[in-house]
Amino acid sequence: MNSNKDRLTFLLKAYTEHTISVKDLEELSAYISKEEQDPALQELMQEFWINMEPDHNLVIPKGNIYQSITGNPLFKADLSPKPLIKPVYRWRAAYLYAASLLFVLACGLVFYKYAVKDNVSASQFAKNDKPSNEIKPGVKKAVLTLADGSRLVLEDAVKKTLAVQNGASVEQNGGQLIYHADKNTADTHVMLRNSINTPRGGEYQLHLEDGTVVWLNSASSITYPVAFNGKERRVSISGEAYFEVAKNPHLPFIVEANGTEVKVLGTHFNVNAYADNDAVKTTLVEGAVEVSKNGQRALLKPDQQAIAGYGSNQIQVIKVDAMEALAWKNGIFLFNNLNIKLVMKEISRWYDIEVVYRGDVTHKTFGGTISRFENFEQLLKTLELTGAIHFKIEGRRVIVMP
Repeated sequence: MNSNKDRLTFLLKAYTEHTISVKDLEELSAYISKEEQDPALQELMQEFWINMEPDHNLVIPKGNIYQSITGNPLFKADLSPKPLIKPVYRWRAAYLYAASLLFVLACGLVFYKYAVKDNVSASQFAKNDKPSNEIKPGVKKAVLTLADGSRLVLEDAVKKTLAVQNGASVEQNGGQLIYHADKNTADTHVMLRNSINTPRGGEYQLHLEDGTVVWLNSASSITYPVAFNGKERRVSISGEAYFEVAKNPHLPFIVEANGTEVKVLGTHFNVNAYADNDAVKTTLVEGAVEVSKNGQRALLKPDQQAIAGYGSNQIQVIKVDAMEALAWKNGIFLFNNLNIKLVMKEISRWYDIEVVYRGDVTHKTFGGTISRFENFEQLLKTLELTGAIHFKIEGRRVIVMP
C-alpha cells in the first residue's frame, strides 16, 4: 500500500478533475476493490479529501468518505470495471435498486456515489461552469386535448378537476391525469375521445377509467376514450408508452401504433413507436400479448420483443431483458452497445436539444446506465470518459465529434 500511495493519489486527483483515462479508471476501480480491507487505504483517501483545495470542482460531503464508498451495496456486490464501451450485464432484481439511484457512472466506478447513507447523489457535488438553466432534463408536462377540441396545459400540479365529459371527470394530480367514470350518468351511445401529447423534454402518467395506467415518454401522444364501452378497449399512440393494463377477460385492450396492433387482456408491456425509428418495438414484461400487422401475428412471452419494421409486414420476435425497455420509465438511460446516434436520439428528446455530427462516428457504440435527471454537462462528461467521443455545446445545440 505505502509503495503505491503516490500512484493512488494521482489517480484520485485525475478522477475528481474529470481528466482520468479509461485505463487509469479501470486501475483505480480494481485497486480499491482489491485493497478495501487495508486500513492504510482508508487513511489515505480521507487525507486526500481533507487536503483538497477549496476551489476544487467538487464539493465534498461531510463524514467518512471511505465508509460511504465501501458501504455502498453495489460496491460490495461488484466493483469490477465496466467501461462504457462494453455491454452492461443483464439484471432484473438488481435493476430495481439501480433505478432508484440518481447517478451510476456508466464506466462502472461505483464509488462516485459518495453519500449513499445520506441518500445524496453525486450530481449534487458537481459544480457547473455554465448556468444550470441552459439545458435541463425533462419534467412532468403535457397538453390535454378534450373531446370538444379545447386544450389544457398539464404540469406537475396540485390536485384539481379539469373537466367533466359525459359523466366522466378528469383530474390532474401531481404529474398524473386520472379519469373517473360514472356509468349511471353517462350516455353509453356516445364515445368521447381525449388525447395527451408530451413535448420533447416532457413526460406524463395517465390513469384510464378502467384502471389501466399509462406512462408516456417525451415527444409522444396517446388518444383514448373518456370511458370504454362496446366489446373492446382501444387506444392509439405515437412515440413511446408503457402500459399496465387492468385485467378484463371480456374486454380486450388494443394499442394501435403506426400500423401495428398490440392486443392484451391484462398485462404489462412497453411500446416504442417513434416515427423517426425504423420499427415498432413491443416488449413484454409479464402476461401475454398478441402483436399483429397486416395479417401477420406473433404471440409474446415475458422477456420477448416483437419488431414490426416500417415498410414491412414481417414481425420478428427476439429474446430481451424487458427491464432494458423500461429504463426510461424508471428514470434511467440504459445503453447496451448502442450506436452513438441512437444514444443521442434518446438524449435529445429528453433534454430537448439539437444534435449535429462532425466527423465519422458511425462505429462508436456505448453501454452503461446514466440517470435521466443528471446535470446535462456531467452526462456528456460521462460519455466522454471512454475517449471514443467528444462534445461541444453551443446554446441548445450539441456537436458530436470523434
